[in-house]
Amino acid sequence: MKNIKSLKGLAVAFALAGIVFIGGQHVYAEPSGEAQDITSGQKYSDTESDIISLTQRIENLEKTVPSIGTQPEPKANAGGSVQTDYLDMAVKYVALLSGLMALLLSLFALYNCGNVNKKLILKDKQLKKELDTLKSQQEQLQEQLQEQLKGAQGESVALRADYNVLQEQHNRMQLSATAVRAGNIPVRKMPPAPPSINELIQARFRKLSDSYKELMHLWTTDQGAFRSKRREFTEREHPQEFCCSNAKERAVNGNLDPVYVNAAAGTGTFWAVPIEEIPGKYFVFPSPTLAYEKQQHWTGGMKEAFKSNYQDGMFCSNFEVIRPAVFIKQGDSWNLVTAGDLSLH
Repeated sequence: MKNIKSLKGLAVAFALAGIVFIGGQHVYAEPSGEAQDITSGQKYSDTESDIISLTQRIENLEKTVPSIGTQPEPKANAGGSVQTDYLDMAVKYVALLSGLMALLLSLFALYNCGNVNKKLILKDKQLKKELDTLKSQQEQLQEQLQEQLKGAQGESVALRADYNVLQEQHNRMQLSATAVRAGNIPVRKMPPAPPSINELIQARFRKLSDSYKELMHLWTTDQGAFRSKRREFTEREHPQEFCCSNAKERAVNGNLDPVYVNAAAGTGTFWAVPIEEIPGKYFVFPSPTLAYEKQQHWTGGMKEAFKSNYQDGMFCSNFEVIRPAVFIKQGDSWNLVTAGDLSLH
């Protein structure tokens, strides 16, 4: 900006110089309008005056022409008109050059001003764009802060409500404790806790075990009483029967797992009684009419379903179920969950 101001100052200076030189030209130039012949006193127009001046100059030159062989010194003409013409021309050229220089400097200054204005406009646009971006970011931040503030206010209200509830409960408890200490309210005894699932299962197993022992005893002592008790047991406990279906294959290949499937009533080697406390699972006992021997142990699936004290050659029709096995039923198939325990006598 300082350079532009300097250029403007130079342009003004040159313009003033041109005006001064042009004014000087008019001072040294002959007056315009009508001219007057000094000798005759007659007035002429500018054109006629110029013609008379040229005629006088020619006559003066003829008078001053030296003779042949002589070199007279030149004499100044009357009024110094020749020098005046040269001076006028010099003043005009200087004034013209000064004006041109001032014009060029002014144009250059204007050009620089235009470039500076363009840069300023671009800079202003860039600043406006950045300002708009900052305003947009500010609005977004304000919206986020408002949302967070609303959420915090909602949480504060919820916490305040919870605090009021807890405070009310605390006050009630203090009043109750004060009344109990004063003897106004008798202390209530808490009811006994309900039995656990394990306790219910154990109670169920003891009941089944007693019925099962009775059936085993009647099977070897009184067949008629056995049939009657079996009918009662079936109506009460709804037992299902199944057996190992691949006993023959396992006799050939002892590495095969037993496959347990449904069997008709009176033909199964296992009795399954539903566990009411655990839907889908069954207590499993060996059939009370079963004789525990080698074939049942190795190929009939007994050794997988029950842990026992069996030894080769044993034949037992009397045994005790220490703990029943647990099976689940899937369609016609039965899958072992937990093996039971037997004590063979």
